Amino acid sequence: MTYPYKNAKDVDVAIAAAALPATGMARWNRIAPHIPVSKEKFRQLYKEGRAPQPQRMGLRCTFFDLVEVHRFIANPITYRVPEADK
Repeated sequence: MTYPYKNAKDVDVAIAAAALPATGMARWNRIAPHIPVSKEKFRQLYKEGRAPQPQRMGLRCTFFDLVEVHRFIANPITYRVPEADK
Protein backbone atom coordinates (compact mmCIF):
# COMPACT_ATOMS: atom_id res chain seq x y z
CA MET A 1 0.00 0.00 0.00
CA THR A 2 1.38 3.44 -0.88
CA TYR A 3 0.61 6.66 0.92
CA PRO A 4 0.37 10.05 -0.81
CA TYR A 5 2.61 11.72 1.81
CA LYS A 6 6.14 10.73 2.80
CA ASN A 7 6.18 12.42 6.23
CA ALA A 8 4.24 14.68 8.59
CA LYS A 9 5.68 17.84 7.00
CA ASP A 10 4.19 16.86 3.63
CA VAL A 11 0.81 16.45 5.32
CA ASP A 12 1.10 19.92 6.91
CA VAL A 13 1.98 21.47 3.55
CA ALA A 14 -0.96 19.74 1.87
CA ILE A 15 -3.35 20.96 4.56
CA ALA A 16 -1.99 24.51 4.39
CA ALA A 17 -2.33 24.54 0.60
CA ALA A 18 -6.07 23.91 0.82
CA ALA A 19 -8.20 26.96 0.11
CA LEU A 20 -9.16 29.21 3.01
CA PRO A 21 -12.84 29.15 3.96
CA ALA A 22 -14.71 32.34 3.06
CA THR A 23 -15.86 33.05 6.60
CA GLY A 24 -14.85 32.19 10.13
CA MET A 25 -11.68 32.62 12.13
CA ALA A 26 -8.19 31.20 11.63
CA ARG A 27 -4.84 31.30 13.37
CA TRP A 28 -1.65 32.61 11.75
CA ASN A 29 -0.39 29.16 10.71
CA ARG A 30 -3.54 28.59 8.67
CA ILE A 31 -3.41 31.91 6.79
CA ALA A 32 0.39 32.25 6.46
CA PRO A 33 0.71 30.34 3.15
CA HIS A 34 -1.73 32.81 1.57
CA ILE A 35 -0.19 36.03 2.94
CA PRO A 36 2.46 37.66 0.69
CA VAL A 37 4.63 38.93 3.59
CA SER A 38 6.43 37.51 6.62
CA LYS A 39 4.82 37.18 10.05
CA GLU A 40 6.77 40.17 11.40
CA LYS A 41 5.88 42.39 8.42
CA PHE A 42 2.23 41.35 8.81
CA ARG A 43 2.41 42.32 12.50
CA GLN A 44 3.80 45.74 11.55
CA LEU A 45 1.05 46.18 8.96
CA TYR A 46 -1.77 45.38 11.38
CA LYS A 47 -0.27 47.77 13.96
CA GLU A 48 -0.48 50.48 11.25
CA GLY A 49 -4.06 49.49 10.34
CA ARG A 50 -2.98 48.16 6.94
CA ALA A 51 -3.74 44.46 7.60
CA PRO A 52 -6.58 42.58 9.32
CA GLN A 53 -6.56 43.07 13.07
CA PRO A 54 -5.95 40.03 15.29
CA GLN A 55 -8.59 39.05 17.81
CA ARG A 56 -7.33 37.69 21.10
CA MET A 57 -9.16 34.65 22.44
CA GLY A 58 -6.88 34.23 25.43
CA LEU A 59 -3.36 34.91 26.60
CA ARG A 60 -1.70 32.83 23.86
CA CYS A 61 -4.50 32.41 21.34
CA THR A 62 -4.93 34.89 18.48
CA PHE A 63 -7.29 34.57 15.52
CA PHE A 64 -7.89 36.54 12.33
CA ASP A 65 -11.28 37.12 10.69
CA LEU A 66 -11.22 35.29 7.35
CA VAL A 67 -13.51 37.82 5.63
CA GLU A 68 -10.92 40.52 6.33
CA VAL A 69 -8.05 38.20 5.38
CA HIS A 70 -9.68 37.61 1.98
CA ARG A 71 -10.07 41.39 1.53
CA PHE A 72 -6.36 41.79 2.35
CA ILE A 73 -5.27 39.00 -0.01
CA ALA A 74 -7.34 40.50 -2.84
CA ASN A 75 -5.55 43.86 -2.60
CA PRO A 76 -2.78 44.05 0.03
CA ILE A 77 -1.40 47.41 -1.13
CA THR A 78 -4.57 49.46 -0.64
CA TYR A 79 -6.15 47.46 2.21
CA ARG A 80 -7.18 49.52 5.24
CA VAL A 81 -8.98 48.35 8.39
CA PRO A 82 -12.62 49.47 8.37
CA GLU A 83 -13.24 52.39 10.76
CA ALA A 84 -15.55 50.32 13.01
CA ASP A 85 -12.75 47.80 13.69
CA LYS A 86 -10.12 50.33 14.84
